[in-house]
Amino acid sequence: MADELQLLLLSRPQIIQNSTPIFIFHKAQALFYYLAVTARPHQRTALLSFLWSHIPENNRKNNLRVTLSYLRKHFGEYLSINRHTVSFNQNANYWLDVDVLKNALQASPKTIERLQEVVKLYQGPFLEGFHVPEEKEFETWVTNMRKKLQDLVVQALHTLALRYQELGNYTESIDCLNRLLLLQPWREESHQLLMMLLATSGQRSAALEQYEICRQMLEEHKRLPSTELTKLHEEISTGKLVVANNATVTPQTVGCFMENDLPQQRQIESEQQVTLMYCHWHDIHTQLTQSPEVWHILQQYCTQHLLGVIHQFGGQVIYQYNGGLLVAFSGTETPESNAQHAIQCGLQVLKAVGSAAEIKTHQLSLAIHTGLVLMEKVKINGHQHYLNLIGQPLDIVQELARQASPNALLISNDTYSLVKETVACQQFGNSEYNFFGSNIYQVQAISSQ
Repeated sequence: MADELQLLLLSRPQIIQNSTPIFIFHKAQALFYYLAVTARPHQRTALLSFLWSHIPENNRKNNLRVTLSYLRKHFGEYLSINRHTVSFNQNANYWLDVDVLKNALQASPKTIERLQEVVKLYQGPFLEGFHVPEEKEFETWVTNMRKKLQDLVVQALHTLALRYQELGNYTESIDCLNRLLLLQPWREESHQLLMMLLATSGQRSAALEQYEICRQMLEEHKRLPSTELTKLHEEISTGKLVVANNATVTPQTVGCFMENDLPQQRQIESEQQVTLMYCHWHDIHTQLTQSPEVWHILQQYCTQHLLGVIHQFGGQVIYQYNGGLLVAFSGTETPESNAQHAIQCGLQVLKAVGSAAEIKTHQLSLAIHTGLVLMEKVKINGHQHYLNLIGQPLDIVQELARQASPNALLISNDTYSLVKETVACQQFGNSEYNFFGSNIYQVQAISSQ
């Protein structure tokens, strides 16, 4: 057996064997990377249009034959090729950084060591600098993979920042947030947490400067600072911010900890099954949504109308930004009841938005997913509040909501298995979310029973 083949695709791509880089021609690289990352058989006919769409069909077939022959010569044991399909041999001796990153994030529990491994693996964007500009389908695949992998690394950095914060290691936590904001500088919740950490570690001027950086970034993206961000800035500016010694402060609690309203008890629970709902807004007229006023209307509508509906069904808002809402349902005795309440809430939210005359520029889609998350709670004035939820279900539910059509409610297979006796659904197909990979369903109605 040949020595391990290394595929380094997180940054500028490299193929290495026996500590020696291997160079192959451009289209062969593109095909080899695609087969390795997707890890499934592909029809030859599909590959023709994927990498040779711009040339006549006979030439396409010849180019694919030549490319496969070339790859078989160099990497024969890593490929499975027959008359109809082509795939990467996952039983071969190889190492792929994308797979290692995904496996580290799927492992439980997500220890600091595993999260550090993820961050270390991510040396740059997926296939950085590698393009096949004449093939739009390939370019779209690369773009989508870059975003999904970056989102996962951002989530890992955010979780790592919270873990360091729990240990009182503010320096490492601040470093994680700075690295995160280099990847996604528009994430207001990360700016908020960074401001809080800077302020509580005695760096008040740096915290105020961070607010200005955040405000300018939001302005560039035609967005207004949230009420929570503005309030935090005021508290830091006036010196009114008080942080309890036993409390870990996250964006969800920003603005809550005042002198007469300190957290009384913080609790970190083990993994718990929670049903999550995410509300995603689709632009109808892109040219109109550049105005900050549009986002203000969405945020105001959610606050005035949707939060009441959510609370009616026992949901708690974990995250709210420019109208986007992440909601958790875990207050009932059984997972089935939580899932049912979430679906009832989702249908009612869609009904409310459908009749809202003030929403003219956007349409709403919803997704619901049930999974295990790590939960942090704090008791304030005798009431339990979520500080933070950590886990892959947060990524899954947000990605499903983005895939959903406007005015639709999608649920994952995990949620469907809890409510299939009472909810009428139509199978929507397999999720395109690479790290999910099971059936999803579109809700049509719910039984009155």
